[in-house]
Amino acid sequence: MALGTPVPNPRAQLLGALQHAVTASGAVDPVAVGRLVVDHLRDYLGVDAAAISWSDPAGPGARVLAHNFPDFPDPAPPISPDRGALGRAHATGQVVEVEDYPSWEHADPRAIEAGLVSCVAAPLLVGGAAIGALAVMSRRARKLERAEVQWLALISAQIGLVLQTARLHQEAERHRAEVARSAQRIRSIYEGIACGIVVRDAAGAIVHVNAVAEEILGRSAQELIGTSTEAAFAAYTERGAPLSPSEWPSVVALRTGQTVRNVVLGFDQPSGERRWIQASAIPLRGPDERPIEVVLSFVDVTARKETERTLHNLAQTEKLRAIGQMAGGVAHDINQYLGLITGHGDLALRSLDGGTADPDWLRQSIQTIIQAATDGSATVNRLLTFARPRAGSVGEPVDLGHLLADVADLTAPRWRDAAQADGLPVTLEIAVEGDSRVDGSPEALREALTNLIFNAVDAMPRGGAIRLAARRRGDIVDVEVSDTGSGIDEEIRNRIFEPFFTTKGDRGSGLGLPVVFAIVEQHHGHVTVDSAPGRGTTFRLIFPASTAPAPPPEPAPPVPTTLRILAVDDDPALAKMIALMLRAEGHQVELASSGEEALRRLDETRFDLVISDLGMGSGMNGWELARSVRDDHPGVRFCLSTGWDTRVDPARARENGVSAVISKPYRLADLKRILTGS
Repeated sequence: MALGTPVPNPRAQLLGALQHAVTASGAVDPVAVGRLVVDHLRDYLGVDAAAISWSDPAGPGARVLAHNFPDFPDPAPPISPDRGALGRAHATGQVVEVEDYPSWEHADPRAIEAGLVSCVAAPLLVGGAAIGALAVMSRRARKLERAEVQWLALISAQIGLVLQTARLHQEAERHRAEVARSAQRIRSIYEGIACGIVVRDAAGAIVHVNAVAEEILGRSAQELIGTSTEAAFAAYTERGAPLSPSEWPSVVALRTGQTVRNVVLGFDQPSGERRWIQASAIPLRGPDERPIEVVLSFVDVTARKETERTLHNLAQTEKLRAIGQMAGGVAHDINQYLGLITGHGDLALRSLDGGTADPDWLRQSIQTIIQAATDGSATVNRLLTFARPRAGSVGEPVDLGHLLADVADLTAPRWRDAAQADGLPVTLEIAVEGDSRVDGSPEALREALTNLIFNAVDAMPRGGAIRLAARRRGDIVDVEVSDTGSGIDEEIRNRIFEPFFTTKGDRGSGLGLPVVFAIVEQHHGHVTVDSAPGRGTTFRLIFPASTAPAPPPEPAPPVPTTLRILAVDDDPALAKMIALMLRAEGHQVELASSGEEALRRLDETRFDLVISDLGMGSGMNGWELARSVRDDHPGVRFCLSTGWDTRVDPARARENGVSAVISKPYRLADLKRILTGS
């Protein structure tokens, strides 16, 4: 017997009502659809109640969408696939008919308690898969006829399509909302991030600029969009040289498709203020893997650059102070050497003029003169080496044992001469064990050790002893600078490497030890301090040992054949001295007093070697002459002599055609090494 008698064409009336509801709302509301369906089913079939369930894509599983059972819990409990008609129809995808619900094995106790006796449930099928179920229920034992069951299944399929549309609509709305939220989050990050962001398209034009970029660049987004950064700004490298437009990080990233990171560059704002940024550029690739956009992000490092410049200037001031401290001692040493030269020179001339010259005595005086000149030159060179700007690279093998001896001589005017002048003797001892080579910058290491020796002298106001030691221990090299001074208490010891912290008052800048710390870290080492009041101080510098092989012993120089040599110097006495020294060795030597004269002689006569002074007054200098010889006389070796800085960049020398460099004053042995090419 049927549960009720359908009204004429109820399916068409129900679908029409659904169409009207959707048209009126402009969208499919699953809950509204469910309520409309259950109300129509109850009225059309004359049953006590109807219910509909579906799997909400945004929820944990199937749930009751709508029902009109007066005694059923509201909100309805979740649908279980093992309990209830809705759950079984959904789980099996089949129509479920129950005439005696209380005795049904899948009955839901809550439905029994509500008085349910019989029911029919049909799955909401879409493409063969159930997305929910539709059920009609009664408190009386009734059985639907086959036509009514088929009608209910057909209605369920139609309702399934409507709810599937609702599901797709909801998913699209959720996706749009998520995209909008993501876009808003990205926009918030884009605008709120503490760095400038500029986005450029594949053609290089700016398409987006955030507010921080506008502030840093000093231009509005309206001014920048559609242009390019390299067209809008002239950029500079860290050293102040113009940066080619093709080397902007964003241009490089677009050209190569590779990320460019942490490039520091400068530019001038429209106001004329120089700003510095640290920039990275990341290309965004399209489906074909080609860059379609590039994101340039940057932070303003102007303050950092200004701080670095200030620290550099202060460090240079510290170095100048050290040079000033050494200059008096150097002048003292030079005067001593000059006194030896002039004194023995006068004695030699007097003995020659009086006709009483003793060859052995003359030889001894001349050797004294030569040694004094050589020692004076070495003293000046040490001061020049210390004054030279510190090298940036740390890849050259440096023998710390030799460097300690060099630094001891360099600082002798301070620890030896100045202290003795004040009646406060200071002694210095050097101890070296094993291969003490490290990979580093000799200029920087020399500066660090010099600062430590000066600190040691300052710590011994009554005189004392300094000990310099270097020793190899496995893969490391230890360097120690110890003194017998007053020591450092713990509170001060914890701050000695802080910039500008000093206990010397106006006598110190507070940068000596921070410079030491920075140099050691640059060489991948570390510094320790062992000190206590009354027992002196030991600074220990620990470096990785050099991995470079030990240099081979120098071969004996070959005996040179007779050479044609052109000596070029604007000082006739020096040129004549070179000629006398080399002619005595059997070589043919001609002289030129300028670069221009040297070129004329080279055009007239074939020479094997040119030895030229670096600085020659207002005319052509040594570098210019070297380039001319390189270009016009490629078979002629060129040697550059200088009385200025003795350290010439080997790459620059090779580029300019210089095969050797000799420093003034030079001796015959130095010239012989040049002739043999050793």
